[in-house]
Formats: sequence, structure tokens, C-alpha cells
Amino acid sequence: MGRILSRLIVPGLVLAAGVASVIYGAKHHVVPVEEEQEIEVSLAPPPMPDAPEGFPGDPGFPGGFDGPPGMFPPSFMELPPHLATVKQKIIVTNEQPESTIVFEVTIGGVALLETGKLRRTYHGDIPSLCPT
Repeated sequence: MGRILSRLIVPGLVLAAGVASVIYGAKHHVVPVEEEQEIEVSLAPPPMPDAPEGFPGDPGFPGGFDGPPGMFPPSFMELPPHLATVKQKIIVTNEQPESTIVFEVTIGGVALLETGKLRRTYHGDIPSLCPT
């Protein structure tokens, strides 16, 4: 009886450990995926240069000159609203579960680059299974 019991327990434990490791690997194994994102960068106006002491525009400067040629008040140095922000595309690497990546590969949402890296081919919602 002991021999039969030991012949069942050892393979059962090995089988249970194998199943547990497969489940753990499927849930916790992640794959890095590159994704292209667009961000807005706000541009600040250039700082006003400080004039050295005794420079034209200094109240103590003799002659009453208001300022050097080409020096404009700060309001002229402000950027127009449409130029105040610039959109840039950047590549962000996210780690995704391998099961999610397998699903996205089947619907064409992830492509393998020549460098061996994965890149997401869509933005926003996942593409549908059928293109029609």
C-alpha cells in the first residue's frame, strides 16, 4: 500500500508544480512593447538680458537714451498662442502581459521590428478582428 501511495504522490506533486509554474508564468511574464505617443511641450519666451551698469537704458546713463536699439519691451517677446506649444512624438516602452500581446498580435495590433523589438501599431482602442 505504501509503495502504491508513493508512486501516485510523487508524479502528482510534479504535475501540480508544473501546472502552477505554467499558470504563474502566464500571469506574471511581461514583454516590453514600444508605443508612439504625442506630447505637447510648452515653449517659454527667452529671458530678458540684464544690461550692465552704465549701459544705455540705465537711469544713471548720461544723455537720456531710453534703451539700446533692438531692445523691445517683454510684450513683444511673447510667443503667439499657436506657437506657444509644440507637439512632439516620442517612443515609450511599456511592459504588457504576454497573454495580451499574443491576442494583439493575432488582430494585427503589434508588429515585430527588424531590431527584434515589438511596436504597437495603433493608438487608442484595440483594432477590431474584422476590418469591415
